[in-house]
Amino acid sequence: MKKLVSGLKAGVKGFSDAFAPGRYLAGALSVRCPHCEGELFREHEALLNTTGASLLNLDWLDTSGTALLCENCGLIQWYAKKPKRL
Repeated sequence: MKKLVSGLKAGVKGFSDAFAPGRYLAGALSVRCPHCEGELFREHEALLNTTGASLLNLDWLDTSGTALLCENCGLIQWYAKKPKRL
C-alpha cells in the first residue's frame, strides 16, 4: 500500500511540474522575454490556422506551433519549432 501511495505522489508531482513555469532554449540560445527580460515561461500549443483551411472547415489539417507566455509580464512568443525545456 505504501508503494501505491508513493507512486501516486510521484505521479502528481511529475504532472504538476510539467505545467510549472520553466526555462527554455530555442536555437541553442536561452529564451528571454524581449519586454521584461524574464526567463520563466509557461508553454502552450496551438493550431496555426490558415484562411483557406478555415473556410473549408479543415482547420485540423493545419500545423501547430508553440507559444511561450512570460510568467512575469504575460508577453507571448510564438515558435514554429518547439523550444527545448531546461
